[in-house]
Amino acid sequence: MNPLPLFLIIVTLPLLLGGCGEKATVEPVAEVKTEIQSVNQKETEIRNDGLLYLKGSDLPYSGKTFRLHIINGQKESEIIYKDGKKEGLKTVWYDNGQKWFENNYKDDRLNGLATGWHRNGQKSSEVNFKNDIRNGSSIEWFANGKKLAEQNFKNGKLVGPQKYWNNKGESVDSYNEAVAKSSPPKPTKVKDPVNFNSKQSEEVLIDSDLWYVVKDGTVRIIENRSGLAGLSNPGTRLPETIDGKPVTSIGPKAYDGTSQRVFIIPDTVTDIGEEAFANCFHTLKEVKIGKNVTSIGKGAFRFSMPLKSITIPGSVVKIGEEAFFGCRTLADITLEEGVTSIGEKAFVNTYIKGITIPKSIKSVGKDAFESCTRLTTVTFLGDAPEEVGRVFSSKVIIYRKPEAKGWGDTWGGKPVKLISEKPKTP
Repeated sequence: MNPLPLFLIIVTLPLLLGGCGEKATVEPVAEVKTEIQSVNQKETEIRNDGLLYLKGSDLPYSGKTFRLHIINGQKESEIIYKDGKKEGLKTVWYDNGQKWFENNYKDDRLNGLATGWHRNGQKSSEVNFKNDIRNGSSIEWFANGKKLAEQNFKNGKLVGPQKYWNNKGESVDSYNEAVAKSSPPKPTKVKDPVNFNSKQSEEVLIDSDLWYVVKDGTVRIIENRSGLAGLSNPGTRLPETIDGKPVTSIGPKAYDGTSQRVFIIPDTVTDIGEEAFANCFHTLKEVKIGKNVTSIGKGAFRFSMPLKSITIPGSVVKIGEEAFFGCRTLADITLEEGVTSIGEKAFVNTYIKGITIPKSIKSVGKDAFESCTRLTTVTFLGDAPEEVGRVFSSKVIIYRKPEAKGWGDTWGGKPVKLISEKPKTP
């Protein structure tokens, strides 16, 4: 077989490649964009495993959640989740659209630089975190642009020199002195009134990061976000008065998700609203409840850790449903004489080994102590409350006084014995 002449190859090859002289066209590939799912936070829930789920779903949620301002409906926050845990950017805005703070999460924990801004747009803070703990430099500013503090942290502890100033730029010796010697901003009124389950709209006031409502000469705190990014003082003593008026109520979700470590609730407060201190993951270590609180709302401290102990004063008439649900580090619960009611699932999945129920208790809700796997001893000092079904899911033995009425051999499916039969603690 004779080889093809060289000139024939040279002539025909371009024709084959070029499609008989026509210029080849390449169809553009359509860009595929995958939008991240975004849902209102109201459509989600945090379950007993500490993960976020869409309501009605069995799979931990992946995507974005958002929350809207109750003042005007504008976006308040946006958080990215992966498999039920915060993973990526969290951004929060003031009601005027100004960014409030921005930080990053990895495996549900704060990591990297967290940045905050005042309502007027001035930067308020730059703090470095590692696994929810301050680690590295921390700088804070007043709303007038003056520097407040320069600090350095290693594993959550202050190291090296620290510098503090008041809002006039004068050097002071401590953070508390810097704040105390600074002139507080005057409260401002929100332009649009808000309706909080009342027939008439109520005027919301703002004092720095504190939002509150004045009604009938008393104050209800409705929102305080000063600790959302972990940038505030470790301890927070709630004010007894604002503008000379007593603070009597902590509204629903008022301190939800903040990173403050200690809350001292004053004696002026009578009502703690639903989820008022909920979802303080990995941060809430201590709570002192004032002696005049009468009501603890549903989910008031739900999923708040590493809280280890709590004392419920005798002034409390009712502990709401799920009040301490999922507080997995809560190992010591003291119920003072005077408390009358424990709501359903109030102490689910807490870490207690034993608890004493005072004589004043008249009702204990269903599953109030469900999933308390370490709980073995429950001592009732009074008559038997009405049975509502299962209250304890662990291997509990109930002990009672011999003169108490209404007791049988079992209560809520658990054996009942006399206090005299109770093993002595070594």
